[in-house]
Amino acid sequence: MISGINDVFETCMSKQVGGLEYGEAEALREGVPHVPLDSAATELYVLDVADGDSYEKEAAFTAKRICTMLSAGETVRDGAQLRPVTAEDIVILLRSPGSMAAPFCDALEAAGIHCALDGSSSLMDTPEVSTFCALLQAVANPRLDIPLLSILASPVFGFTADDLASFRGDCKKGSIYDAMKQSQNEKVQYFLSVLDVLRKKSRMENLTQLLQSCLTLTRLDSIFGAMSGAEARQQNLQTFYQMAVDYESSSLRTLDQFLEYLQTMADSRVETGGSSAGCVRIMSIHKSKGLEFPVVFLCGLSHRFNPSDRQEQVLCDKNLGLGLAVADNQNRIRYSAISKLAIADSIKRESISEELRVLYVAMTRAEDRLIMTCTMKNPQKRLADMANRLIVGGEALVCMEADCHGDWILATAMQRIEAGALHNLAGRPEQLHTDDYPWHIELVEAEETLPQGEHTVLEESTFPPEAVASLQKGLQFSYAHLPATHAPSKQTATGRKGSAREEEAMEDTRKMPDNRTWRKPSFRENARRGKAYGNAVHRVMQFIRYEGCTDASSVQMEIQRLLADGILSQEEAAMVSPDAIASFFATDIGRKLQGGAEYIREFKFSILDDGEKYGDGLEGEQVLLQGVVDCAILEEDGITVLDFKTDRVTEETVAATINRYRPQLETYAEALSRIYEKPVKEKYLYFFHLGELTAL
Repeated sequence: MISGINDVFETCMSKQVGGLEYGEAEALREGVPHVPLDSAATELYVLDVADGDSYEKEAAFTAKRICTMLSAGETVRDGAQLRPVTAEDIVILLRSPGSMAAPFCDALEAAGIHCALDGSSSLMDTPEVSTFCALLQAVANPRLDIPLLSILASPVFGFTADDLASFRGDCKKGSIYDAMKQSQNEKVQYFLSVLDVLRKKSRMENLTQLLQSCLTLTRLDSIFGAMSGAEARQQNLQTFYQMAVDYESSSLRTLDQFLEYLQTMADSRVETGGSSAGCVRIMSIHKSKGLEFPVVFLCGLSHRFNPSDRQEQVLCDKNLGLGLAVADNQNRIRYSAISKLAIADSIKRESISEELRVLYVAMTRAEDRLIMTCTMKNPQKRLADMANRLIVGGEALVCMEADCHGDWILATAMQRIEAGALHNLAGRPEQLHTDDYPWHIELVEAEETLPQGEHTVLEESTFPPEAVASLQKGLQFSYAHLPATHAPSKQTATGRKGSAREEEAMEDTRKMPDNRTWRKPSFRENARRGKAYGNAVHRVMQFIRYEGCTDASSVQMEIQRLLADGILSQEEAAMVSPDAIASFFATDIGRKLQGGAEYIREFKFSILDDGEKYGDGLEGEQVLLQGVVDCAILEEDGITVLDFKTDRVTEETVAATINRYRPQLETYAEALSRIYEKPVKEKYLYFFHLGELTAL
């Protein structure tokens, strides 16, 4: 294994790559001679992942390889002797466990192998401690629905979704606790009796006594102690209990104070206190510094280096200064200046050196066996490219252009005689070598399925017919309200079935800004002006004083007032025709608005509407309907709805345009009628282009 590590770094580390020449003086040497192993100490598996999640396939293969090691009794050293490997001898090292560890945990658990995730799991996030916290929160305030539901659905009380729905359906208003108090279900009554006892004890006992009472009444520690990873779970509960003891040691503390303290502890991420005995450990390379393990699985070698530190707009270097981009206004391009390229190259070299040191730490954690896995989606192309670059550019070029740890491992492996499987697929470099300690190198087609553990698979005949029938019924379940899952919960007035979809101002709805600047084609200019004109007219109609708009000159004065107040821009003010606005006030509706009638402008509304108006299969569903009414007159005998339109219509097209807007006006009328509890007696469209008021 030491020979394999030396081979990798003699190949990859040099003055150009890593800043250090790895020679005889730097090479690792065996101190005390050890008994030789019965198989290769260094293994490399190249996994062909044609499609799918490469992490899941790599995790499945790793779990399968660990199962093989444990079942076959592969050996590790124990002093001067060899012994069979155990699960706690094995560690899986990952560069970034936060994003990669979950598939490995799932694969190991599916294979029946317990695992421990070192140093990356918060005590407060573990199921057993979070359940305990939820119980304490329910004791302190049972009307907090989320903690109450958490403890009800936990293994401690085992409420199913049907159980929860049974009492909630009978009392849909108020808190979950209030609904439970009205239920006569035995399961509910038992929980309430336990909760009532604990609430009384919380007023009589100190904090640690209360925690003991919780464990005694609920048997929470015994329940989680019967699950997989029992020792770690009970250790976590013990750590949590000790936190309470330490918190109360200085003075008498209440439950509410302890819960506030737990909230602060949740932010500080207290690590779990579980033991790794009998478990395969999963940890980061960083946390493995200073530790050694009999068997190391070095996985995730295809995880690419992060280049973001050299891709910023401005780069800094203590020796080279600032690196900026140069803008070529004439050709409308931007490119990196020479100084920026030099700094980026310097940062890349430093990053490569750091990653080499990380790889060195990872490989030297192994005492007896080092097993490496590297995934590829097209191994033939990638390996052939590496073989050609080794021939043309040599090791230094290949190692400097590496974008993951796997490239360095493969650059070494491709030059070894025992890499026949890789050579058969992609060709071979000109020079090959071997030593007294050959590697085991294998090309593997990754499997989709997770490996089976040492658990017993039940025969089909052992399942009772009733269980099979129940399972089949569950698998054939079809949700009765499937269309509702695809329908939007929020709609505009123009989104109703049978109407044209157009943009509608919506409350609390905004699109993500696009900061890119594109040259707009000339044929879009007229469309842009039309939209800007419509916005300008609507803004004028929203803010002008109707009573002062007697003629075109007075309208012009109002527009100037809006301009001075900053409501209109200079461009918008120039777009609006005072004559067109004055023509509206010459109509009967315009004169009524000037005569002091009560009216509303730009009225935003949100109401619940019947879902059948928005699509088939939505009968009985409710949709949140939102819209904005331009203007409405509120009178004792009813409401008059008015909508302003700036479309460029003609006498020939006005009828079709009216039909297009009819559903929108009907929606406005329905909304205002429901809100003000008055009938809508009239609905009008006013077309500024024609100067025509049309009744619907």
